This record gives sequence, structure tokens and C-alpha cells, in this order.
Amino acid sequence: MVPLTENDIRRIAKETLDKELKNIKWSNFDTPRHVHNGKDAPRVNDADVVVGRSALGSIEMNNSRRYKLGLTFNPKQMLFLGVATGPAGERVQINSVARFGTGYYFQPQSDNSVTEGGLELNVVQGGNWFMADNGTSNFRASVTEGHLANATGYGGAVDVRATIPNLSTQASLSYPSGEAPITDNYGDRSTRGWGNGFVYVDVTLTAGWTLFATFVVS
Repeated sequence: MVPLTENDIRRIAKETLDKELKNIKWSNFDTPRHVHNGKDAPRVNDADVVVGRSALGSIEMNNSRRYKLGLTFNPKQMLFLGVATGPAGERVQINSVARFGTGYYFQPQSDNSVTEGGLELNVVQGGNWFMADNGTSNFRASVTEGHLANATGYGGAVDVRATIPNLSTQASLSYPSGEAPITDNYGDRSTRGWGNGFVYVDVTLTAGWTLFATFVVS
């Protein structure tokens, strides 16, 4: 092994110092060689992940009005699990979901394709429902887009509707003229229906109907 000269030592020291200063200035820290193939890359254990806050509860709703869900966090999504009962013994099972933040609904492109588009919204919501009459001889079922619930009875009218309001300039998307008042007992729709600490749900019920819903907000 050839002994290092004084110049060699000075050169090595300078290179090491320059490298450390560069790392400090540009945060250019050395990263161990790895690959992103889903198998050999480092993984994070579930136990090391901090789970966000969530809230769960049920509400019985028998009036057409705005309901407020008070939170201690900024929501990202909500599950809506509901059962509605009508004056003639009708029963409706409802399952839906809402995602908070910038979103879009799919728009038709052809007979076998859709694409994301349309209005930019601050919440997207939808699901499905199943209705049976008292004698279980008549059934109705459908999917819902733009609402948490939007169940039509055997007469064709909407008997149960629940919606997280969007911006007032886009209110017509979820509340076409004549379907629900813009103010009155629903409150002011000039602000969005969710935020840090709250979610609003506007409910419209035909007389004699009651909506029972479990909300899971996270």
C-alpha cells in the first residue's frame, strides 16, 4: 500500500468537505440503491402509519331541512348507510359515498366509454338504493349520482333525497328549479356544504317518510 502524501490528504479532506457542504446546501443526501418494482423496495408497516381521525353516528330525519355534522377535522370522504320508511310501509335501503375536494363526474363519450369532465365540483357523491312495498310484491332499484339519496316512489315522485350542497353557482346541478328551495329551511347555499369541522346534508322528504342514516366520516 502506497503511503498518502500530504497533498493526497489535503485533497481527500477538501473533497469530503465539499461534498458535505453540498449536501447541506441542496439537501442532496445519499439514497441507498433501490428499485420500485413493488417487491424489493422498502415498505412501510401498517403499525407505523398514523391513521386520520374519523367519526361515526346515526341520525333519524323526519323533516325536510339542513342537517349539520359537527367535526374536529377536515373531512375527506363520507359513507352514507341509510334506511327510509314510507307511510304505506315502504322500505328503502340506501348505500352511498361522498368524496370531498376537487372532483368531476364521468361524461359519456360513446356507447361504451365515459371520461372525467363537466363542472369542477368540490364534492362528488353517489350510490344506489332498493325499495320494497309493504307486501314485498313490488320492487324498485336504481343508482344515484349527484346525491347521497334520491329514491323515487311507485308514483314516480322523489320521496327521499339527501344531498351535500355544492357551491351556489353550481346548485342547479343537484337542485334543479322546483325540486328544493335555495334558502328557507335549508339555509344559505352561498358557501360549500363541507369544510374543516363540518358537513351539511340537505334532506327532502315527502310527507310521512322518515330517513334513518348512519354517517361514517373520515
